[in-house]
Amino acid sequence: MKITLLIISMFSCLMVGVGNKAYALNRNIQQKQILLFNTASGAVATCVLFVWGGIEKISTFSLLLGIAFGVITMLQQFCMLSALQCGPMVYTILIDALSAVIPAISGILIWHEQVKVLQIIGVALMVLCFYLSIQPNTSEKRASARWLTFSFGTFLCTGAIGVLQKWHQMSAYQSELNGFLATAFSVYTVIALLVSVKWIAFSEKQRKAIKDVATLRNLLLALMVGLCCAVNNKLNLYLSGVIDSMLFFPLVNGGNIILATIMSFAVFHEKLSKRQWCGILVGMIAVLLLVA
Repeated sequence: MKITLLIISMFSCLMVGVGNKAYALNRNIQQKQILLFNTASGAVATCVLFVWGGIEKISTFSLLLGIAFGVITMLQQFCMLSALQCGPMVYTILIDALSAVIPAISGILIWHEQVKVLQIIGVALMVLCFYLSIQPNTSEKRASARWLTFSFGTFLCTGAIGVLQKWHQMSAYQSELNGFLATAFSVYTVIALLVSVKWIAFSEKQRKAIKDVATLRNLLLALMVGLCCAVNNKLNLYLSGVIDSMLFFPLVNGGNIILATIMSFAVFHEKLSKRQWCGILVGMIAVLLLVA
C-alpha cells in the first residue's frame, strides 16, 4: 500500500513540475504573472482538499502549523516557477530534490531515527551533487545568478515543508491531516490573491497582464497543477509519518529526478552538459545509498 501511494505521489509531483515548466516556458512572463498563476493553482488545490475529506475538526496546533505551511508553500512555489523560467527543468528539480537533506537530518536530530553508514555517505554525495549542479557556465553568469537565487530559495522552502510535514504527522494531531492541508492551501491562496489585487488595482498595464495569464491553456495548466499539488501534498503528509525521514524524503525527491529527466527529453527537448550529467548521476547514486 505504501509503495502504491508513493508512486501516485511521485507521478503527481512530476505533473506539477511539467505544468509549471509549461507555463514558465513563456520567457515574456513577469513575476507578477507567476503570482497570478500561483493564486489560480492554489485555489484549485484548496477546493480539491475541501471536497476530498473536508474539515471535521482542527486543533490550534494544526491551525497554526497549517498557516506556516501555507506561507512557506507559497514562497516555494514562487521560487520554483521563477527558477524554471530561467533554467532547465531537470536542473531545477535536482536542486529542489536535494532539499531532502534538511528533513532527513531533522528526523535524526529531532525524532531520533536510526541512520546507517551508507545513508551518511549518501547525504555527503547529495552535497557533492548540489555543488556540481550549481556551478554556472561562463557564458551564463548573468542568467545563472538569478537562477541560483531562486533555486536556493526553493531548496530552503522545500526542506522546511518536509520538516513541517514530519512535525505534524509525529504529533498527537496527525489525524487532522486534511484540516491541516486545507488550512495551509487556504492561506496560500489568500496571500497570493491579496498581493495580486494590490498591484492589479493600481496599474492599467498590469491589469492587462491578467488577460495574458487567463488563457484557456494557462487555466488548464493551473487546474492540473492545483489538482496534482493537492494529491501530492496529502499523500506525502501521510507517508512522512509512516516512513523514516532518511528514507522517505531522499527516495521521493530522488525518484522525481529520474522522472523529470525522462520528461525533459520527451517533452521539452532539453540538453545537459557533461558536468550537469555528472551532478545528476551522483544524485542518483546518493539516493540508492540512502535507501540501501
